[in-house]
Amino acid sequence: MDSKCARISIVVVLMSAALATVAVSSTVDKSIPSDTARIVTVTSTASPVALADTCLGQLPGDVNGNTIIGEIGDANRLLLYLAGIEPAPTRLSNADPNGDCRINYQDYYYIRNYMSGGPAPVTCTCVEPKKTCCVEWTGNVDKDPEERVDISDLSALIDHLFISLTPLTCPQEADCDGQLKEGISISDLSAMIANLFISFAPLPECR
Repeated sequence: MDSKCARISIVVVLMSAALATVAVSSTVDKSIPSDTARIVTVTSTASPVALADTCLGQLPGDVNGNTIIGEIGDANRLLLYLAGIEPAPTRLSNADPNGDCRINYQDYYYIRNYMSGGPAPVTCTCVEPKKTCCVEWTGNVDKDPEERVDISDLSALIDHLFISLTPLTCPQEADCDGQLKEGISISDLSAMIANLFISFAPLPECR
């Protein structure tokens, strides 16, 4: 008799536990799977990600913002920005079609090359590329697309300093003595002459 009562007690306990489980599960929203519910909860509590912090919305090569990549209008818009005539494009990453995280004349030539059948702009550049008209080394005063430093750069610098006084499109390229804060002067001209004809000492890197 005692053994039978014990078995009955065990059955009652198990049934009570089962009923409790059913009562709890009935409060769970079964409209979506549990895995999905967890994802929704995490997403809803996360801070929104700013568009500028991702590759979303980037269209490298669309400098003028009309959603068409690599037009003459994009090349001209970039050229005017580099020359300081127009403000920065709405999305700077679109002005970095070669994807090197720098906005300079190489990007202008990249767009022109693309227009002639060259490679397409990269699909995702860095978020905030920096504007710099100087590429690697100083001396390319006439902005030769092949980055050569030769007599034409010397002529452009002499013209700027003594003849027409025309402003340089990229003063950083003319900083041949590495003292840009002191302005472009005869010291830069002397450094370029030494590089081309005398000591052949390398010109300083862009700053």
